[in-house]
Amino acid sequence: MEQHYKLDKIRDLADNDQEFIATLAMTFLEEVPEDAAQLKIHVENKNYLPFPTAMGRRDMRPAPAIVVFDAPGTTLLSGKKRTPVQSLKGYSNRKITWLVQTDKSINAKIELTSANAWGDHKQIKIGGAK
Repeated sequence: MEQHYKLDKIRDLADNDQEFIATLAMTFLEEVPEDAAQLKIHVENKNYLPFPTAMGRRDMRPAPAIVVFDAPGTTLLSGKKRTPVQSLKGYSNRKITWLVQTDKSINAKIELTSANAWGDHKQIKIGGAK
């Protein structure tokens, strides 16, 4: 649990009630199926200029970049197939996370598309639990 949540913050929230903390941990462990995989990607702006530029924001027409998750035969437990990225400052990144369930090994395609900037895509092999 410590790798995803800060245990000291959970203790503060629970007012150090050990029974509550144990129940919370068991609930978390029971609700995540063993054939699920968590995917984390970072959309990164490696340039000085922000995306979109100040002109795009001023015109009130900045088209967001869209991150598309495409993996037939999977079930998304959290996250969206199409996730908009409204803006990124220069030299910054944004993390996007999906929780995906599949009973066989497949190749997932993650694609970044934008009308105003470069796009990118990656293939990631996921699944195969059991």
